[in-house]
Amino acid sequence: MKLKTKPPQKNLKLHPLNASSAEDLVGKLPKYDGKVPGLGKQNGRKTEDCENWQAVYFLRQIALSGLMDYPLSINPGEKPDLVLSSGSGETGIELTELIHPDLAKIQAELENLCHEMGIEEYWWSPPAVSIHERISFPREILVEIVTGKCLGGKYPIVGNENENNWVEAIELVLTRKVEKFQKGYSKLDKNWLVIYDDWMPGIHDYPLAVDLLSKRLLNFAGHIPFNSIFILATEGDAVWELNCRWEYHKHVTNT
Repeated sequence: MKLKTKPPQKNLKLHPLNASSAEDLVGKLPKYDGKVPGLGKQNGRKTEDCENWQAVYFLRQIALSGLMDYPLSINPGEKPDLVLSSGSGETGIELTELIHPDLAKIQAELENLCHEMGIEEYWWSPPAVSIHERISFPREILVEIVTGKCLGGKYPIVGNENENNWVEAIELVLTRKVEKFQKGYSKLDKNWLVIYDDWMPGIHDYPLAVDLLSKRLLNFAGHIPFNSIFILATEGDAVWELNCRWEYHKHVTNT
């Protein structure tokens, strides 16, 4: 996993807008330059930066997919994060990120160390860790990673271990979002949950992972208020959609 640090784009804030067509929407959305910025403190990344990037990326990717009717108005909010309004009704969009908190902390520490030592880029191989497992590295290991003496992996990934960890983590995200939704989110004509996939290590076999997720969610306990769940697989400019019957579909638009 080769990483370079960069500051957040400051022009990605999504403001209310109206679009007469998919092409009009793409033209009016802010331009984005790739992935969300690094986690290191020198990058100044905030939750808002991630949500802004996620909203713009998602809307660009699905603009031409046929999922939205036009003319369309888009309004940022709180609960949910976005509301899409058209002649067919209102759709609420809740945005969230999938990332292991301990690996996010390690990555931030690595980026901070790079800044401290004047290193512009580094390689590291995040270990496959369950969302319920805790992990940390001492400073000496962090130094060895950024100086290229080790890659940081705890052990080789076995079989579908990483895909199973990913499925488990998404299930936890969904459980928490369902609980929050029931405590005061506006229920509109449609409600979508959009998950930015920042899982480490990255998923190499997405069709397998999504299929495992679909089968796992068939046994999800309790009512799910979201009509669709979208997963932003940024490595391939793809959006995977799972509907309320847990059937899945891949949207690839590359806008």
